[in-house]
Formats: sequence, structure tokens, C-alpha cells
Amino acid sequence: MTELCLGTVQFGMNYGVQGNEQPDLSKAVEILNAAYNAKIRTYDTASAYGTAEVVLNAFLSQSLIKREQVRIISKTKSSGEKVHNYIFECLTELGVKYLDGYLLHDANLIFNENAVNNLIHLKETGFAKEIGASLYTPEQALKALDYDFIDIIQIPYNVLDRRLDKCNFFEKAAEIGISVYARSVLLQGLLMMNPQTLPPNMKFAEPYVREFQNLCTKNNIGFLEGAVYFVLNHEYIDYLVFGVDNLTQLNEYISLYQNSKTIQTDDIFSSAFSEVNERVIMPNIWNSQ
Repeated sequence: MTELCLGTVQFGMNYGVQGNEQPDLSKAVEILNAAYNAKIRTYDTASAYGTAEVVLNAFLSQSLIKREQVRIISKTKSSGEKVHNYIFECLTELGVKYLDGYLLHDANLIFNENAVNNLIHLKETGFAKEIGASLYTPEQALKALDYDFIDIIQIPYNVLDRRLDKCNFFEKAAEIGISVYARSVLLQGLLMMNPQTLPPNMKFAEPYVREFQNLCTKNNIGFLEGAVYFVLNHEYIDYLVFGVDNLTQLNEYISLYQNSKTIQTDDIFSSAFSEVNERVIMPNIWNSQ
């Protein structure tokens, strides 16, 4: 079954189309402790996430948690030889001696063999138990499968964005033993917003958000429930990366995960979203004209 991985970007900076504010340190640590007590033991972070790594350090320091009881996945802001310097900075910020996973954060570097190869030494020396890349497009994801030393691939996946299903990425990744982490389950919160009150620069997404929410209502499921179960039920996704900025949101995810009810989300959504405008599913181009 797909496991939950708590993303920490919200703990280090304001994030998402809804403009949610980051919680203060004490609240962030409280959320992390609650997640740990709910048996969520994998955390996704990055050097680019503001103070997120410092927040994780505070959580680990204030809690009597042994390092081996949690999994920490971070991402490098460099691809060259300086990647070694950056992982040392990352380890210092986190207050740990090793990472469970260290990923390229610049997705286009997956086409740069030297950049990818620079990660190998980090694994060989034990600073990172696994290595990989955080990617955006099917082309990038399929290229990552060409490297026989890649352990982790993080990709966007949600009810609107199923490009990787169409190119058989998931089956290929499973065949060679790569762990798949799915992020952007709510499209940075877009799927949860009132389609009538979307920001002016996001009006192009209104028909898709409206249709998703109408289908949820028609099938008597909540918007969060529909979006989350669609990913949790995926046969080849190992971790669902999700972010929260308060305990209420965290408890909603925990409740969904612990609920044994299985919703056949494919039957509800697949035919409706077989073709989605790329602009809707690519947050990095939302502000483009």
C-alpha cells in the first residue's frame, strides 16, 4: 500500500496557490510530532525550502527520536562537484549524519550525465543511502529510468495529471525496483479551491476544478477524499508526498489513510480527465501569458 510522506515546504516558506502562511516553529514541530505519533516516518525537504531543514532539525532535537526511526529525503541545489559541499550544508542544517535520500532538484539535469553521476559518490560514502531526482515531465521521468543507480524518482501526479500513466512509466519503474514518490496531489491546493473565486491568473483552470468538484459531489465524496484516494489507490506509487500547515489538515490526511474504505476513483474520474491542458497541470507556467 502507498505510504504517506510529510512534505515540509510549508514549514519553511509560504507555499501554494492559496497563499497559505507558514506555521511558526512551535506549531510546525507540533505537527511533525503528531505525524510521527500517527506512524508517518518519512519526510520530504530541500535546501530550497526556506527554513524547512532547520524546522526538521528542531523536531528531531526536541523529540526523543532515534535517527534510524525516520526517513529524510532532501534535494540538492547544485549539480556539479559542489554537490558534496551542499550535502554537508544540508546535513548540518538537519543535524544528522546521513540522508535516506538525496535528489537532484533541477529536473532538467536528469539529461546531464555528469550531474547525475556526481550523486554516486554520496551514496558510496554513506552520506545518502539512496539517490535520485525530483522531476516534472514524462520525458524527464523516462530518462531517469536509463540510469541503473537511481533509487528514487519523485514526480507530480494527481487526478488531472496522469501523463505518466500514458507512457507506462510506473510499470517500467516498478520492474527495475525504483521507488516512486508522488507529489502535487492537490495541484498546490488548486483542486480544493472554489472555482468561482480563483485568482484572475488562474481562471483558465476553472472548468477542470469545477468538473472535479462536481464529480466528487455527485459521488458523495469530499474533494480531499477524491484527490487523495485517487493517488493512494495507485498500484505503483510507493509514497504520497503531502503538505499541511496545521493539525486539522494533518488529521484529515491521517483519517483518510487509516480509513479502510476503498473508493473506485478510476471509475469516477478517468474518462473525465483523459485530456487536460498542460498549462493546468504545470504550476511552473501558471503565471505565463
